[in-house]
Amino acid sequence: MIFRIRNCRFLLEVMLDEQVLGTLLACETRADLRKAGKGNGNCAFFFNLAAELPAYARCRVRVRRAGGEAELAMTSACRTALGLSPRSDQDDQRVAA
Repeated sequence: MIFRIRNCRFLLEVMLDEQVLGTLLACETRADLRKAGKGNGNCAFFFNLAAELPAYARCRVRVRRAGGEAELAMTSACRTALGLSPRSDQDDQRVAA
């Protein structure tokens, strides 16, 4: 597993309920995190679902650290991409902190 906070690299699992849909490395650049002094800003990730999820299942998609229970909160952009109602900007700022 990769957990290097200084360089913001994390191995993550994308879940649907308790089923792992895929594993990925969070290492893409996020300029907002770099600007905020959060490591080198290379913490972003992208995941394409292999199959289209029905609307009722989209709200059950979660992302967590691989092998752990700590879940990442979804930003408004992520929620919108899944077809869910977005949250406030304050929620996004809390996630980026």
